[in-house]
Amino acid sequence: MVVNNMLECPFRSDGARVKNEWLDQNGHMNVAFYIASASDASFELIKQLGIDDKYRAQQKASFFTLETQIRYLQEVKENANLSFQARIIDANGKLFHSIWLHYAKEHNAPEYLAATSEWLYAYVDLENRKVVPYPEHIAHKINANKALCSKLKPVARQGEALRLKQK
Repeated sequence: MVVNNMLECPFRSDGARVKNEWLDQNGHMNVAFYIASASDASFELIKQLGIDDKYRAQQKASFFTLETQIRYLQEVKENANLSFQARIIDANGKLFHSIWLHYAKEHNAPEYLAATSEWLYAYVDLENRKVVPYPEHIAHKINANKALCSKLKPVARQGEALRLKQK
């Protein structure tokens, strides 16, 4: 959501209801659907930054995902309702790094944090397929969200690399 031309922190997006075909052999949501549902939410974020179909057609630019890392915290079962919150945690004029909090709500149970994911996005010239600086009006929204979100307590393991714990 954009408030006063600034991206709300955390950015919020409602997701879908988990379908039976999203489940894996273990009876919980398959990895692919964590990515797919969060990707749908990220398109909403990108749209709030000002990049919609009209923008892509006229400006020939958009954001691409360069990297994603997911941490699974609790299982998500069939019929759970998904929602997402995102914080922009870093940016450099061409790229931005966000963390997404994946929430699930099953039946009458309270909502719970099911996963976190970090995403690295690049602003890309669609004609040349090269990373380029994003325009000032987009930079303003990204930087405003980053400033607002920097006041929030960091999410556990935010920004950490994937690794094994040493004994």
